[in-house]
Amino acid sequence: MSFIAELNRRNVVRTGLLYLVASWLLLQVADVLFGALELPPWSVRLVLGILILGFPLTLIFSWVYELTPEGLKREHEVERNASITAATARKLNVLIVVLLLAATGLLVANRFLPGAAPADVAATAAPGAIPATDAGAKAGEPSIAVLPFVNMSGDPENEYFSDGLSEELLNVLARMPGLRVIARTSSFAFKGEKTDIATVAAKLAVAHVLEGSVRKAGGRVRITAQLIRAADSSHLWSDTYDRDVADIFAVQDEIAREVAGELKLRLLPAQIAGAELGGTRNVEAHDLYLRAAAIIPTVGMREGLDQRLAYADQALALDPDFAKAHVARAEVLRILTTNGWMPPAQGYAAARAALARALELAPDLAEAYTERSRINLVTLDWAASAADSARAMALNPGNVIVQIDHANHRFAMGHRDEAIAAARVAVSLDPVGIRSRSFLGMLLRYDRQYAESERILSALIAEAPKLGNVHYELGQIALSTGDPERARAEFEAETVDWKHATGLAMAWHALGQPDKARQALDALLATGDPDWSAFQQAQIHAQWGEPDAAFAALETALRVGDPALVAILSDPFLDPLRPDPRFAQLLARLKLPA
Repeated sequence: MSFIAELNRRNVVRTGLLYLVASWLLLQVADVLFGALELPPWSVRLVLGILILGFPLTLIFSWVYELTPEGLKREHEVERNASITAATARKLNVLIVVLLLAATGLLVANRFLPGAAPADVAATAAPGAIPATDAGAKAGEPSIAVLPFVNMSGDPENEYFSDGLSEELLNVLARMPGLRVIARTSSFAFKGEKTDIATVAAKLAVAHVLEGSVRKAGGRVRITAQLIRAADSSHLWSDTYDRDVADIFAVQDEIAREVAGELKLRLLPAQIAGAELGGTRNVEAHDLYLRAAAIIPTVGMREGLDQRLAYADQALALDPDFAKAHVARAEVLRILTTNGWMPPAQGYAAARAALARALELAPDLAEAYTERSRINLVTLDWAASAADSARAMALNPGNVIVQIDHANHRFAMGHRDEAIAAARVAVSLDPVGIRSRSFLGMLLRYDRQYAESERILSALIAEAPKLGNVHYELGQIALSTGDPERARAEFEAETVDWKHATGLAMAWHALGQPDKARQALDALLATGDPDWSAFQQAQIHAQWGEPDAAFAALETALRVGDPALVAILSDPFLDPLRPDPRFAQLLARLKLPA
């Protein structure tokens, strides 16, 4: 009898196959059960190691021993005519079939039942979301969302730390060429919700999700992270890190390397170094920076801005060489200035000084170039804005803020096609974020693509009826498409005072109500320093057929450096002025293309 035939007679092959199928099922159960019990990820690896060691031992055992009616006996002790290996083989065959059916059922359940990722991600996107293909995402490209790590510390005050770790991991991964990383605003949209991974992945149009937890106590931190493939909800990698808080950057490096390895992407040392680029080794300063970052600045949120500035200043007092804290300080100063809470000469000068120091400390810090580009744009320094925007794009094109700034600059220079393309990339990075979608909708309105613009903006209003600026944009579309009554209704619903008044001044005039239009203009002038609404006054007078008043307002806007002048090349409400020679003369003084 041949060796192969003997292996078959002694049921060694069947035993090996049964062992492999049973081991796979055991690992699936262990993965789920150990996760529910919050056992460390190495527990599953321990089970796998034991099973691997057990495989050759099982084969040897089945070769040496035979199951008989009297129990286990060594094979040479059993008479051939008394052997029951044939009957045992039939039992093993049944067991193998049963376990294979169980394994097949489990695979089918993971793939097709609720909780599995749909075959067409874009088709199940969130209501109002822009399809990934339309938003600039490419089919088959590596993509990932970093969900906010769960705060397991038992202290809600530590929420900022777990959120900050998630965001910094996101920023490291965003520096990887060829990897689309979803922005914070979209990834964090699911915070606190019990949404399954497949649904999250579908709404964000990503192939992978990184999630985890953080337990911080004193100077120690325990971080658990796991990478999940959306197609079958399988865990590609997981690990646990028990470290000093001071080693947080090293942990970020390790996680980024592991994720890159699993995604078969090469993470260069330069990209890894980006985790610490502009950072600090002062634990307390880093903690204050994370507290500042947890405060999202919004228009009108003066108290929050002041608190963010205070945190940044405290961080810099502890570590004056903390470049990212200098950038955070500059951002707050810019927002305070553009909202009229600081004089431009003071606010922008202080912001520029902070950014100069940041770039002295970290010359490759993309965030610093983007922030400086924003300041240069609102102060009408077009060439400097272009240089800073290009530098930020070269350093970190995967950052949604970098893409939006680039789009804004190209828009200001009159390159609307390039601006819209960059805005679509921004939406692909931030598919459920309000800022990215509203910005794209606005650019499409300026490009006279009214139908698509209205579709995007209407979806935003359905999500947030009191959202500022969007009703204003919809009203502008209604005016441009010849529906002043609908425009009036949209402007009435607008929550930003000066936009509310600007829109009504134009809508009432279009409705043949000049008295009400004048009242709306007076309301606009009463919202603050009239000089800072000069561009809006120019729009109104242009629509009223008063070109002299419109050009006088534009002269005021030029004198005070009105940031709204970035729209002068594209604004449809200035179209009545464009044939006038004074318009070309104004553009020449702005040093913008005619």
